[in-house]
Amino acid sequence: MRIVLIILLIGIATLAGGLYGALFDQITYTISPEFFTKMRFPQYEITGDVNERWEAAKMGFRNAWGVGLGLGCFLSVAGLLHSDNKKMFWSTLKSFGIALFLSFFFGMIAFLFVEPVMDKIISMNNYSYVGGTIGMFLGLGWQVLNNRRKEQK
Repeated sequence: MRIVLIILLIGIATLAGGLYGALFDQITYTISPEFFTKMRFPQYEITGDVNERWEAAKMGFRNAWGVGLGLGCFLSVAGLLHSDNKKMFWSTLKSFGIALFLSFFFGMIAFLFVEPVMDKIISMNNYSYVGGTIGMFLGLGWQVLNNRRKEQK
């Protein structure tokens, strides 16, 4: 049963990572459509008459689902330290939330403090990855602390 739970959690994290990327690229597209039309779309050979927002969302999903997969594998396996499946599931989901929140938070820090616009968008993406990595380790720490607290009760 635990292996099924790990697979489910990894699937959730992968989907969440992809959706995060799609939504994050909608934010960055709103800030600078030119970043996509002049830089990102040519990198991915996206040309012609396309719905630019949809293409930006697809690009964000493609770029971030793998991060969600890696984060999901790491935190789902860490969830095995919990004594039962229910604790494992909810604790792991909360640790995913920590990582997603910090990813977004770090991206917004770049939005607030980096200039000019092209540098801002690149920094938002890079800082988002840094935040997600920090969040992954803080999510692991949260799981360990949460498990210890529940064992002491």
